[in-house]
Amino acid sequence: MDLASDLCRDAIYEVLTHSLMETMGKCRLLSKEYNKLTYEPFFTKLHSQGTNIVSGFLIQSVIKNEYKISFVSTNALKTHTQISFDFLLEHVEIVSSTNQGVLFCHAHNKSCYYVCDPSIQQRQKILNPKTRYDTIESSLMIERSKPLRYKIVRFSKPKFHSYKEFYMYHCIRLELFESTT
Repeated sequence: MDLASDLCRDAIYEVLTHSLMETMGKCRLLSKEYNKLTYEPFFTKLHSQGTNIVSGFLIQSVIKNEYKISFVSTNALKTHTQISFDFLLEHVEIVSSTNQGVLFCHAHNKSCYYVCDPSIQQRQKILNPKTRYDTIESSLMIERSKPLRYKIVRFSKPKFHSYKEFYMYHCIRLELFESTT
């Protein structure tokens, strides 16, 4: 019986190492065991090799009042991997990012917001939030990748408080933006 369960586990392991990220995300919901397995360093290395997925870190820095973005690969076998951010056409600040690599960006010089996917060099300009509130935090969540559907959540507070409002409670505003693409 143990041989059969080990064989089954090995087959599942092999299938998962060649699965798309969307499929792996669904498989993580099947059990705690599969979820834990897919986050192990050895598994992520095999998955990256088997699916040609680029993994790494985005580093954002400010040099002379301009945001600079660079990519550092964590895969030793694919050190030549470079992601260009030239498609953005301007210097942007990364406000939020997702595990899938989709970014929510803000271009300060034009006061524009973008959702962009550096892996396929695409960007989409979105509506600006109302500026009568100060942003506390923003976040991006991907609902579906094909076609791309996402939600942006923005927490904000009024710029000015009346004395009574400030004394009695602290007001936080929640705004939700849903893509229509």
